[in-house]
Amino acid sequence: MIRQKIAELWIGEQALQLNGYRSLTKILKGGAPGPEGSTSKLFWSHLDQELALTATQVIGPYSQVAHGSPWAPDEGQWEFYELLARGSGIRAGTSEILRNILAERVLGLPKD
Repeated sequence: MIRQKIAELWIGEQALQLNGYRSLTKILKGGAPGPEGSTSKLFWSHLDQELALTATQVIGPYSQVAHGSPWAPDEGQWEFYELLARGSGIRAGTSEILRNILAERVLGLPKD
């Protein structure tokens, strides 16, 4: 089960990278930024949260031990990352707002 989850995360990271290349290529050819930015932000926030959750599940309860404790793996970085990842949906722009932007501007759906 863990191998499958790690493979899914790797595929997601690759898809995010390719979407970034697509956006950059469009801009370098003189085009305007398109929906790729909102799509990337939405996908990144979801992927970031999934990565933190998977790491927490693999490491177990020790992933919640803070920096400064001799029991903290990687000097407590996973405890910090788990808390930070929970806010990634807000840092990127709330997922609901990004979905609304994509629905209205890309798909042409009416406003809520």
